[in-house]
Amino acid sequence: MRKQFKSLAKNSVVYGLGNVISKAVGFILMIIYSDHLVPEEFGIFGLFESAFNISVAVFSFGIEYALLRWYWDEKFKDKKKALVFTCLVFLFVCSILTIVIFWNTTTFISVKYFNTDAYSILIKKLLIVIALFILGKLPMMLLRILEKPKQFIITNTIKAIFQVVLTVYFLAFAKRGLEGIYDAQILACFIYLVVTSVIMLRNIEFKIEYKALWEMIVFQSPFVLSAISLQLLTTADRFVLKHLGELDNVGIYTFGSKIGNALKTLVVMSIWLGINPMIMKMMNDKNNKEFYSKIFSYGTVFVLSIVLPLALFSKEITMVISRNPEYHSAYSILPILFLAIVFDFMTKVSTTGILIVKKPAISATAIVVSSIINIGLNFALIPFFSNIGAAIATLISQIILFLIIYINAQKQYAIPYKTKKLWLLLGFSSILCAIPYLLHTSMMFRILVNIAILIVYILLLLKLNYVKKSDIEELKKLLSKVRR
Repeated sequence: MRKQFKSLAKNSVVYGLGNVISKAVGFILMIIYSDHLVPEEFGIFGLFESAFNISVAVFSFGIEYALLRWYWDEKFKDKKKALVFTCLVFLFVCSILTIVIFWNTTTFISVKYFNTDAYSILIKKLLIVIALFILGKLPMMLLRILEKPKQFIITNTIKAIFQVVLTVYFLAFAKRGLEGIYDAQILACFIYLVVTSVIMLRNIEFKIEYKALWEMIVFQSPFVLSAISLQLLTTADRFVLKHLGELDNVGIYTFGSKIGNALKTLVVMSIWLGINPMIMKMMNDKNNKEFYSKIFSYGTVFVLSIVLPLALFSKEITMVISRNPEYHSAYSILPILFLAIVFDFMTKVSTTGILIVKKPAISATAIVVSSIINIGLNFALIPFFSNIGAAIATLISQIILFLIIYINAQKQYAIPYKTKKLWLLLGFSSILCAIPYLLHTSMMFRILVNIAILIVYILLLLKLNYVKKSDIEELKKLLSKVRR
């Protein structure tokens, strides 16, 4: 059992690294895009990216996750390769349908949504990228199923390198603009499929398991709505911004949200990938609730302590990341989006009770509800506050998602979280994050004020006596116990 947990922890880190690499590439590409695209073009890219994420969630049906469950079913131990082929055929059909359904409507979509037919070819290229990416989801999952972390990292790194190099070529040298971005993505996806074709051919049998496919579709159906809702929760603001405003605003907001997503991946996902296996391992331990409580408290303070300085220096961050001054106004949404990251971490840890009692429907329902609220808040706030309104909608929706999951998880599996001081700390930190909005002075004065704010934050931590030496020692003991 110890060996299995060590393997789990190792693989989690490796696959997490693959996700970090993917997000890091996205961050690098964002910098490249901001150097070669005006905000209006970046706005179009942001809308296309959102459409891409939603389309993949709909048309792939998440069938690769069902394969993860069926592959190890005792009934199919002699049909594993046939199951892989079945999913491959299903995803191939989905990819073709994606293109066939929308191919002849691209001009209509372009005119209807952008008031010009100039983006018809761009939409066609987006459809090809969606189709290729859907096909690429299967080899990515197969490598995880077969526990091939090295190949997983290598193949994803190859794809990432090609995408960056090709994007630089098409944007900086060929001067192909938005079309160049999707040319690079098409080639990178195609190269990934070629590279992974060897392992695919070794693990397929040319036979379709119709009954198993139907069972996988039925199994995955409830999760599709949740996946779509999750995408809407994170990207609906761009569509509402376009509907109520200008593409320039969409581009600037997309730029800022990409910085926020990069930070979320680097901080929240890295921490979560490390503690998630520990949470499951402690499930049957008599001190598990105490462990979960400390992880929640200290993890939240740790994330907040990273987010707060970055929020205070958000203006400087945007100036460093982009040389194009047109994007520097994105700093105004960063403190709000950074604060939402704290609640995202709290949400993930709060799902502990739900995972233990095996009731994922609670999380799925919470995501659907919060995504609907998010859309409503965007329509309510954007007309008055533009990009800042969209960021506020994201923050409020994330808080609501946290509260729904937290309250319901506590009903299912009560954990004695210590939240009184934490809410005080979060409230005070929110006020501190608002101070940069009031400062329209020189950079030097602003930096001095931000340093003073950080000192106040540290003094507040000490005053609240939030971090106790005895608690840290106890947490160390629990962590050492988990690792054994």
